[in-house]
Amino acid sequence: MIIIIAWSLIIIIIYDCISKRKKISWLKNAVNANASGFIILVLVGIFFKYKLKDVFLINSYLSLVMPSIIIVSIFVYWFNHPNIDEIEKKYDKDGKSDMKNYENENFENNRVDYHLQENTTLRNRYVICSVIGEGGFGITYKGKDNQWNNVIAIKEYYPKDYVQRNTSVSADLSIISGEKKMIYEQGKKRFLKEAAIMTKFVGEPGLVAVEDCFEENNTAYIIMEYLDGITLKEYIKQVGKMPSEKVFAAMKPLMQSLSLIHQNGLIHRDISPDNIMLVADGSFKLLDFGAAKDYSMAGKESMTVVLKRGYAPEEQYYSHGLQGPWTDIYALCATIYTCITGLVPDESIQREIKDEMRWPSALGIEIYPIYEQALRKGMNVLPKNRFQSMEEFLQFIQ
Repeated sequence: MIIIIAWSLIIIIIYDCISKRKKISWLKNAVNANASGFIILVLVGIFFKYKLKDVFLINSYLSLVMPSIIIVSIFVYWFNHPNIDEIEKKYDKDGKSDMKNYENENFENNRVDYHLQENTTLRNRYVICSVIGEGGFGITYKGKDNQWNNVIAIKEYYPKDYVQRNTSVSADLSIISGEKKMIYEQGKKRFLKEAAIMTKFVGEPGLVAVEDCFEENNTAYIIMEYLDGITLKEYIKQVGKMPSEKVFAAMKPLMQSLSLIHQNGLIHRDISPDNIMLVADGSFKLLDFGAAKDYSMAGKESMTVVLKRGYAPEEQYYSHGLQGPWTDIYALCATIYTCITGLVPDESIQREIKDEMRWPSALGIEIYPIYEQALRKGMNVLPKNRFQSMEEFLQFIQ
């Protein structure tokens, strides 16, 4: 009898583990467990050549002790599992949770705000007004320059995985020690390098202007012109595709600015619809030079693999891929393609295997033949078959 009780307990606990956290009645659990136990006993009986009546006898014993087994199993389940009704109270009628984590239901109430507080002053000059954007490595604020009394954008280096801050106590960042501290410092150098690059091109119509950069609060800041606009990615999502003629016209000043960048030995390496701003006056401005690189060193040192699928050419998928102005040209043409069609282009490495790109005219979109030829050439899978410079690209579409 003891063996049968132990066997029954094992069977029902196994079934309970399978169905745990599901709202299944215990009567149903008991019936299912008994049925499962009986099937197993039949198989065991066949294996050891027991008579079928012996198997029925054993199972009847199991059925007799089932109430006690249920009580034990309920106790074990109740002790080890959260109350299902309590969990369901955390969900609204649509089945959506009104909290982010059941095991830490007070998380939202206890969450520490890491954004700089309103009216925080940096360098005794720049005042924080509000948060306007945030990514994995930085926070962008709308601010005010007290010296010139104008609106600015303030970009703060804040890699979430490597730092902590409670701005109700202090604006200083606490950096996680060990290897992450080294990664943080390297990232901060790149952040300041981005600012240094952009300060070289102040006044370029196709680029956001950087006015200042400095270190404070154990991190770094870039002061930029405030752009009243929307990224091309958001515009396409909200409004839809744009006329091809308008896109090429708006891109020309940006292309001329990129040409100047290339002449200085740099490539952007991250051109895409979410890195180009459509400003209120209808012009385009290129943002975020965090991935910019000196391409004169191409072939002499490896480059970090930075890519956005659909916009990155095949050479960007490899650390030793030969990158140059043709790399930015591919990404720019892919961005123009998205603006015109509303579609993300096929990945370059997929096109390398089988090119099934559908060009604007094939999609029924009105476009000058010269513009479509430019897109085809600029987005050629092989770097050598693309425009080799932005000047060449501009001359082609004049």
